Amino acid sequence: MRAGARKILRLTPDHAVLKANGQDLSAITAEVLDEKGVIVQSASNMVRFAVSGPGVTAGVDNGDPASSELFQADQRSVFEGRALLVVRSRREAGAITVKAVADGVEPASVELPSK
Repeated sequence: MRAGARKILRLTPDHAVLKANGQDLSAITAEVLDEKGVIVQSASNMVRFAVSGPGVTAGVDNGDPASSELFQADQRSVFEGRALLVVRSRREAGAITVKAVADGVEPASVELPSK
C-alpha cells in the first residue's frame, strides 16, 4: 500500500506505566501517518518533543546511521517516517505528558502514569 500525503503524528510508548524510581524508561515511537493511518516513509519532518510532569527526556533517535543529529535533544527528524523519544521517570509519582509537534502535520500527545 502506498502512503498518501502527510497528515498526523502518532505516539506509541513501549511502556504505558512507569515506576517513579528515577530510572524507569519508556521508548516512544513517533510516526508520520497519512489520512488512512499508513506510515509516510518519505517523510523527513523535524519533530519537536515536550515532556512535562515527573519525567524527563533521556534521548532521541531515528535509526538513520548517517544522521549527525544529537541524541541528547528535544527534537529529531524522522527517518523513513519514524523517530524515537526515550522518557525517564523522576522519583515522584504523577502523570508524565509527552507532546510532539512537526510542521505540516497534526500534533500528538500521550500520557504515561508514573507510580
